[in-house]
Amino acid sequence: MKLINITEHPHLFFDLLPKDWQETLLPEWSFYKNYAQVLVLHQGDDICAGGIIFESFAPGMEAFEVTAEEWFVKGYKYVGYVWVPEKQRGKGYGSLWLKTLIQQFPKSGFWLTTEEKELRKFYEHNQFSYLESLKIDTLEEELFVYHP
Repeated sequence: MKLINITEHPHLFFDLLPKDWQETLLPEWSFYKNYAQVLVLHQGDDICAGGIIFESFAPGMEAFEVTAEEWFVKGYKYVGYVWVPEKQRGKGYGSLWLKTLIQQFPKSGFWLTTEEKELRKFYEHNQFSYLESLKIDTLEEELFVYHP
């Protein structure tokens, strides 16, 4: 199993994402694809896990524009749209995707946000440190960072 870049054929991953994620991402993908990579763990014909690595702003990041700018200026890449298909869950593929990502980019720092508080242990287990909760209006997300 290895991490492969499918940025030229992103629909292979996008089709697996929840509909609300697709509705946010797809209309703007022609703009975002210029500084993003779609990376998936692939085994046989199956995508076991995946995500998008952004080197600049990502969809929905407007609420946290100042924080995003700070991390991008430091050279950190944003990890977004991390997804493990339902039939692949519970097999460690999400952790393997993050581990392989870090190995493939050994000198890179990464940051991410999630509004799902139950993922805190998962990200901390995978070498990301919780930094703070970001609150804008009714939106609250937790910020995690991986330092190389």
